[in-house]
Amino acid sequence: MAPISINLEGAADTVELVKELIVPWRRKHAEKMAELLEQEKQAEIESKKAEILELRATNAKRQSEIDSLKSQMANIQAQAEKLRLENEKNRLELEKAKIEFAFKLLEKYAPNLPEQEKVNYLARLLPSIGVLMENDLQLDVLSSSDEAG
Repeated sequence: MAPISINLEGAADTVELVKELIVPWRRKHAEKMAELLEQEKQAEIESKKAEILELRATNAKRQSEIDSLKSQMANIQAQAEKLRLENEKNRLELEKAKIEFAFKLLEKYAPNLPEQEKVNYLARLLPSIGVLMENDLQLDVLSSSDEAG
């Protein structure tokens, strides 16, 4: 017996699940996920701009310059808050889509589970689904005919 053993029971089913369900979900939501990432970066930029203007206002000598910088800072802070709220909305939409996906998955593979058990499985399933959906996956699967040739 080998000192290390790996059990791949169910691996083919898992690969099929990823290919048939998760990859299409990712394609469908790729634009929204990319938009969310872009908006998060833009919100960070706007926040940094506001911080810079606040420092300039602190160091400004003339009241007119201070007022102008504070006005600019308020506009940028408002824009950053708007982006933050849009990001939160998009994040919630994606989370809702993940939950719906997980329920469909449970319905497909365990349709006879009682509702409470579905909720329990859902809670355990969501983190793994999140990892699969949020990370780039590449599946290079060799069939037994590929290995022989």
